[in-house]
Amino acid sequence: MAAQKITYAQVAKIALDMLSQGVKPTVRTVIRLTGGKTETVSRFLRDFYNKRDEEVSQMADELGNSKLAELLATEIQVVIDRKTTALTEIVDRQKAQLSELVELLDEKEEECKHRIDITEAQSDQTVNEMKEKLENNLKILATTVGEKEKAEDEVISIQDKTNKLIAFTEQKSQSIVDASKKETDSHIRLANHQIIKMESETVTLREQVKILTVEAAKHEIEHLHYGQSQKKLEKALISISNQQILIAQLQTENSAINKNNLRLEIDIKESKTKADQFSQVQALIIEKQNQISQLSHDLTQSNRERDSLSQALNAR
Repeated sequence: MAAQKITYAQVAKIALDMLSQGVKPTVRTVIRLTGGKTETVSRFLRDFYNKRDEEVSQMADELGNSKLAELLATEIQVVIDRKTTALTEIVDRQKAQLSELVELLDEKEEECKHRIDITEAQSDQTVNEMKEKLENNLKILATTVGEKEKAEDEVISIQDKTNKLIAFTEQKSQSIVDASKKETDSHIRLANHQIIKMESETVTLREQVKILTVEAAKHEIEHLHYGQSQKKLEKALISISNQQILIAQLQTENSAINKNNLRLEIDIKESKTKADQFSQVQALIIEKQNQISQLSHDLTQSNRERDSLSQALNAR
């Protein structure tokens, strides 16, 4: 194993772990775990035992000088070592957790700072917008106040002019009313005469209006019937157009069907021809089968005759 640089703390920790597990630490067992030079590990392990023996001796002196006190001091030291190892692991774990919490707090602090910066920027923007709106409103208010004062002055001036005009108008109206009464009387007389004349004309016009109304009604009815007829005609034209399209489609389909029928007729004729040919072939096959049967019968008979001749020749 290659030599490694180790420290007393490493050797002491491994030795305490072994003792807490009930294993006696030796130079070889420690080197297997830590590496390093034999002289260095041996020196650190010897220092560990010396320090441990001093602590046990000191504890034994406090408990008493008996053998039982030494054993008790040794066990107490083992327990202390175990607790020290466990507490060291807990402290290391808590340090790691504390470091993680510190990192998380730093991240949260950076996030909070970023949010604060964003909020401050938004607040500054909002304040600036509110300031601009306030300045605009103040300008509008100042303009409105000036216009109001100007309008009040104009209203007062208009009221004065109106009062003067009303007085003049009343005087003028009175004179006009008097003159109008005279003219009205003459106009009334003339109007009465015209009314009588218009009544006679109205009777005549009513008769004419009745005639015109009847004709207009007839014309309106005819116009309405014409519109309805026109709509019916348009619907009929649309229906005829749709029917023509349908007829064209049906003609196309009929042409396709005729082509298919013609093709089927040709196929049927070919099938009939093939069926006739098949019947002829079957007849030939039957004739050939009969010929074969006859030949077989003749052959059998020939064989029998040959056997008979053979038997007769053998008998001689």
